[in-house]
Amino acid sequence: MQHTEQTSNATPDAIAQSVREKFLNEKLLDLPECMRRTSLKKTQFYELVSLGKITQPVKIGRSSRWPESEIQQYIADLKAARVVH
Repeated sequence: MQHTEQTSNATPDAIAQSVREKFLNEKLLDLPECMRRTSLKKTQFYELVSLGKITQPVKIGRSSRWPESEIQQYIADLKAARVVH
């Protein structure tokens, strides 16, 4: 998720509200579902998160969730990057 200058000057409450609004109508996937959809093991998945190739999770208490659209975008990007012979 990219931050604009406008967001960087926002209060933590305003940022939290913005995140809630963005994900209000979107399905959030847990780690096992993300692993299933990407065919990655847990360590591989988190390695891609640390490299920024998969977005940071949305934290809900101690749980981590990823917006379905972002996982779908990661998969679409992989497909687009394929070299077709």
